[in-house]
Amino acid sequence: MPAADTLPIRLGLTTIDLADGHPKPHVDYSLEVRNTEGLVMYAGGPFHEHEGAFEVVLGPWPAGQYTLDVTAQPTMDTPEELHFPSIQRSFEFDVMEFVVDGQVDLQIEVAEHVRAGESATLTFSIIDRDGVPVMHTDNLVLITKDDTVLYQATNTHIHVPPFELTYVFTEPGGYTIWFTSAPTPMRASVDFPITGSQLVLDVQ
Repeated sequence: MPAADTLPIRLGLTTIDLADGHPKPHVDYSLEVRNTEGLVMYAGGPFHEHEGAFEVVLGPWPAGQYTLDVTAQPTMDTPEELHFPSIQRSFEFDVMEFVVDGQVDLQIEVAEHVRAGESATLTFSIIDRDGVPVMHTDNLVLITKDDTVLYQATNTHIHVPPFELTYVFTEPGGYTIWFTSAPTPMRASVDFPITGSQLVLDVQ
């Protein structure tokens, strides 16, 4: 799913053992991300990942295309039978403009009164201009408080909306719920630009 230019970008990397399809353990990752002008937006590493699957959250960054260069290499802790030559790969990904008023309508619904320490049900819907639910979308849900990400669900596929999430807000105060949606390629019932909505919630 493309990232939105107002939201953090999640990049996930895994080094797979082709013999059994499992992640290789104890891998060091080094990363560099550049924009189309060649400006290095982020560089870091080596980062040691015990289970072989590494995730980093970056941005937000302006809309455009970005290139991620990754180096993965074994470490002294990698079992001898799972050692591998250093791997270098490049990936491209897109950051798209966050469209608040696109061709579909995103809705976030929550109970009228939400209290800290109690379960709250959040309902997320994507409907077209005729009020018909849009089938097959890829979605991002974030819950933030004071610019801190408390919950993130990335690339959540919704066959037929609505999508419900039960969450406990542990402290009173103001929370922001972000909902971003993009049509699943070749499957969505409506083609639309990446679209977002947000809800500011006052938890008592």
